[in-house]
Amino acid sequence: MILNEEQKYQIAKDAVKHWDIEVKDLSLLPIHSENEVFKLEDVKGNIFALRIHRFGYHDLEELESEHIWTSYLKKSGLNVPEFINTKSEKPYKKIYIKNSEDFRYVGIVKWIKGETLEDLILKDRSESSISNIFERLGELIAQFHITSIDWDPPKGFKRHSWDEEGLMGDDPTWGRFWEIKYASNEQRSRLIHIQHNLYEKLKNLTKGNYYSMTHADMNWGNVLIEGQKLSVIDFDDCCFGWHAGDLANSIWNTDPQFASIHEISKDALVRGYKSLRNDSDQVIKDLDLFYLVRCLQILKWVEDREKEIGDIEPIIDSILRPAINRAIEMEII
Repeated sequence: MILNEEQKYQIAKDAVKHWDIEVKDLSLLPIHSENEVFKLEDVKGNIFALRIHRFGYHDLEELESEHIWTSYLKKSGLNVPEFINTKSEKPYKKIYIKNSEDFRYVGIVKWIKGETLEDLILKDRSESSISNIFERLGELIAQFHITSIDWDPPKGFKRHSWDEEGLMGDDPTWGRFWEIKYASNEQRSRLIHIQHNLYEKLKNLTKGNYYSMTHADMNWGNVLIEGQKLSVIDFDDCCFGWHAGDLANSIWNTDPQFASIHEISKDALVRGYKSLRNDSDQVIKDLDLFYLVRCLQILKWVEDREKEIGDIEPIIDSILRPAINRAIEMEII
């Protein structure tokens, strides 16, 4: 069920009753997100983000596991969302849609101040600014990985895995990208070949200290910057995966207006990452591989959102052709 605005507000208003929060203002944010996000202000002036989680992507165990991992990151000193528990000391509450058996899970976190990385890039694309921001982002991602390597998930912890099966198996988490409708027969044949070869490549890829819980979607809209402080939000896709994936996702962008900053941002990201992580050679080596993986994942992600996006054929083409060329250059096919 696609929620209309009335239903979104109904869920949010019913949900907040289960928290010890006296509401002053509740407003739906006009942002592109998989989840519905409200800005919530209480009578004391405290600000929170109330999230209505999309139906069907995660069950309650998976959502509670997200809470467990982000709480660990927060206690370790990383700037991530801090959960506010309900009156019954739970991080989420199931809320039913009025006159329906359908429901959504709702959670509330403290508001994190800052501009998105995307907004800052749009304001200033000078080499010095891009280098500074992405070097700091590389340092932040290194902190995430160093913190997560030795973390042991508790019993019952449940998140998906972006291993060879989750990324390139017969039923990958984001769907069978080689079956997208806006691809020619020749392109589809090449995608099948790429999928098969990448599966074998990932199957033999070293895990060890290069694989742990990862954010998995550190795109430019999920990084907030306030002065020298960098924060990361939206852990909806967090999962077990290779560390190189986080680096690749943080520079992934196919918009032509940002083509000129790709190499600058990549070099700065790597420089920042290596400055804090000594054993980074394997992660850096695999960055280009996971950039290709991200391109392929996004193909199916875009197709699944055709109703919301509209005309997706040009978008698919702008991702598909370079992805196949990249695979040829990398001798994947």
